[in-house]
Amino acid sequence: LELDAPPAIQTTGMYFTAADILDLLSEDLSLLKRALTVFKDAHDDEKMKAFLETGLLPRVCSLAQHTYFEISDLALWVIVNLTAVPSPEASRALLKNMEFMEWLVTKALQNTRISYNACWALSNICGCGAKEATQITDCLVSFEPLVNLIIDSNFSREHRENASFLLSNIARHATPLKGECILRLLPKTLESELSQEILCNIVWTVTYLTDAYPNTYEFDIGKLLQLARSPEYTKHPSTFAGILKLLGNLASSDNTAVIEQMVRTGCIEYLCNFLDRAKCAKEIYWVFSNIAVEAAGAALLTEPHIVAQLLTHASANWHDALWTFANAAKRCTSYSAEQMIACGVPQAICAAMTTMTEMDKNLAVQCLLHLTQKVTEPMRSMLSVYKAALESCEDSPFKTELLALLRVETVRAVMPCAYQLGAGAGYEPTTAAWAAVERLRSELPYASHIRLTGYALTPADTAYLMRIGYVVTLDGCLTLPPSACE
Repeated sequence: LELDAPPAIQTTGMYFTAADILDLLSEDLSLLKRALTVFKDAHDDEKMKAFLETGLLPRVCSLAQHTYFEISDLALWVIVNLTAVPSPEASRALLKNMEFMEWLVTKALQNTRISYNACWALSNICGCGAKEATQITDCLVSFEPLVNLIIDSNFSREHRENASFLLSNIARHATPLKGECILRLLPKTLESELSQEILCNIVWTVTYLTDAYPNTYEFDIGKLLQLARSPEYTKHPSTFAGILKLLGNLASSDNTAVIEQMVRTGCIEYLCNFLDRAKCAKEIYWVFSNIAVEAAGAALLTEPHIVAQLLTHASANWHDALWTFANAAKRCTSYSAEQMIACGVPQAICAAMTTMTEMDKNLAVQCLLHLTQKVTEPMRSMLSVYKAALESCEDSPFKTELLALLRVETVRAVMPCAYQLGAGAGYEPTTAAWAAVERLRSELPYASHIRLTGYALTPADTAYLMRIGYVVTLDGCLTLPPSACE
C-alpha cells in the first residue's frame, strides 16, 4: 500500500482487497493506523472509487466506532474522502446504514476529537442532492443543537466551520417549513464572534433559503448591511458575493419594507463603490434592478450622483445595467425622468446600442420609451440622438410606440397648439375634425398624411385645422407641414 500499489494486490496466488488488508491488520493497531493513513492520503478519485468497489466502506464504518481515538479518527478521515468523490455511491451506501448514520449525527454534535470529521462527512453527504440532505435533516430532528454548536466558543474553530458548512448544505435543499426553522435560529449567530469561514457559510445559508422562496421569509437585513460595509468582509470574495446575492433575493420579494430598509441604510450608495469590480458588478446591478421596481428605490437610483456612477461603469456591463435603468425609468416620476435625461442616460444608451445584442436593444428601447412617456418638456432636441440608434434596431411594438411618441413630441414643439384643439379658439370643431386628427396621430411616424375621404369635414373645420398649423391639400389629404415632419 505504501508503495502505491493497486488497491487489489496479487501475490503468491492470493488476492487481497482493501477490505481484506484492514481485516488482516485488525489485530495490530500500529499497522492498522499505517494502512488507514494510506487510505486517508489517497485523494485520487479513481483510487477512492476502486476502494469502494473492493468493500472498504463497511470496514471503515466499523473502525470509525473503534474505542481507540486514533483509529476512529483516521477511519472518519477515510469516510470524508470517500464521500467527497463526485460520484454519490459512498454517500448513498452510508444512508442505507441508519444505525451508523444516527451514530455519525450524534458524534457530529458532540464536543469530541472525532466530531470535526463526523461533521465534515455529513456536509459531504448533504452536498450530493436534495434526497440525501432530507435524510440528514430527518436524522438531526432539530436544527437548534447544530446552530448552538456554531456559536459555542468551547468547540474548536474547525468544528464550528464544518457545522456551518453542513447547515448551508442543508439549507440549499430545505423545504419552506424547515427553512423557516433555520432562519428563526440564525439571528443569534450574527451577534456572535464568527470566523470569516463561518460567516461566509451563514450568509450562504440565508441566500440559499431566500433564493428558492424569496417571498416566504422575513429576515432582518440590518446586521448583514453592516457586514457588507465592513472592509474585513468586503475583502473576502465568497462572503461578499453571498451578501450581494442575498440582497438581490430579498429585493426581488414582494416585501417593500426590505427595499425601504436598503434605501434608508445607504445600501445603494455603498454598493456603487464596488461597481468597478468585474465579479461584483453583475450582482450589484441585479440588486439595483430589483430595488428599482419599488418607487422609493427608483427615486434614489435616479438621483444625479447615483446615475453618474451607474453610467461610469455601465459600458463594461450594459446588459445588466440596462435592467436597472429600464426598471427605474418605468417606476420613477416625471421629475426623476428629467433627471435621468439631464444626466445623459438616453445619449449613453443610444451610443451603446449599435454594439448591443437584439435582446438588449429591445430593453434599451423600452427604457427610452418609459423616459419619453414621462417627460413633460419638448423632446425635439432628442430626436437626432434617437434616430441613428433606432435605425440599428429591429422593428418591434416598443420601437413603433417610441417613434410615434418622438414624432408627437416634435409636433408639440413646432406647433404647441396642435393637440389643444379649441383652446383659445372661438370655433369648436366637429367630432369629424377630432377623428381626422386622431387618425393622423395614429399613423405617425410611418405616414405623415391621411386621406379625408369619409370624414365629412365642414368648411369651418378645414379652415380651423389650417389656422392651427395643419395642411389640407387640394387632393383631400390632411398632413403636417414639412418642418414638423422632419
